[in-house]
Amino acid sequence: MNLQAYQVSPTPSYREAERLAVLAEYRATDSETAALLDGFADLASAAAACPISWLSFVGAEHEFVASIHGARARVIARENSQAEELIDGGVPIAFQGPTGALPVETETKIAYFAGFPLLTSGGHVLGGICVADSVPRTLTLTQQAALTNLARNVVQLLDMNKRLWEAHSELERRNSEREQLARAVGKLQDVTIAKDVQAAELVERNAELQNMAETDGLTGLQNHRSLIQHMQAKFAAEEPVALLLIDIDWFKNFNDAYGHVAGDEALRTVGSLIGLEATGGIVAARYGGEEFALVVPSSDPKAVLQIGEHLRQRIERQPWPSRPITVCVGAAVRTADLQMVEDLIRRADDALYAAKRTGKNRVLAWAQS
Repeated sequence: MNLQAYQVSPTPSYREAERLAVLAEYRATDSETAALLDGFADLASAAAACPISWLSFVGAEHEFVASIHGARARVIARENSQAEELIDGGVPIAFQGPTGALPVETETKIAYFAGFPLLTSGGHVLGGICVADSVPRTLTLTQQAALTNLARNVVQLLDMNKRLWEAHSELERRNSEREQLARAVGKLQDVTIAKDVQAAELVERNAELQNMAETDGLTGLQNHRSLIQHMQAKFAAEEPVALLLIDIDWFKNFNDAYGHVAGDEALRTVGSLIGLEATGGIVAARYGGEEFALVVPSSDPKAVLQIGEHLRQRIERQPWPSRPITVCVGAAVRTADLQMVEDLIRRADDALYAAKRTGKNRVLAWAQS
């Protein structure tokens, strides 16, 4: 007789009871646990370059938010929660225009949602790390890997915290017996050491994620997101600030003639030359495509134009292997009437396109038309 035919797999209700028991063991909804998890949503937002992110746990009837970025948290009924699919499948999910309920309140409608399960070693999904955006989008493989690792770090931290609680409870139970007390103290020390080691690893991984979120992978300069944040900080502090937008002349023709490998190498070289200007508080960034930017802490238009001209000449004199490469530069200085970063960018962009229309390889400052 084949006994295998009579074995019965755990029923969904039985597995759910196990999952809820594990959730309770981890004290996932306690305030002390929430304090440990504070900041993970910020890391998720940075890793995915999404404005909204949260970490939540799914209980028997409700979904609870433990960490949030870019929105307000709310407790929602589990019945219609989008996270129910994370519990059922145990794999990352993503939707354009999610239909399920989300445990966040935002000013705009969410057009994109992605969730990464908090999966224990026993195969139980406690909840998820989720990101969202108000516009349709997708996550790169690098971003997906970063969020998967971040979810794994959350579970590791919960597991260490659980073990620490267990060791502490054991210590309290056996404090009347010296030999058993010493054993419990040793266990507590082992757990503390392991926690310190894991905490150091988390700090290192978080630093890597932060660097990934702020740096352009091709040139090593600051990326567009980091550039905007830097300018917003300057505006908020009401400090002098000017913007130089730099665009490589005829770059599409260069790519068509020499190929994208040579094009990427040219971008790296231009980026390194622009990076040489990043002294005295100047910040260099890749704005996007073949466009770069310099944020200068100055309100002197003449000084800003001199920086742009120095950069233009540096790039023009570079011994290029394929053919000469030149750039156009558009400059704009923040004036008292500018309240938004976007306004300064628009002025620099207008100056840049005026330079491109009037002959290439030149530097122009924005002027009132």
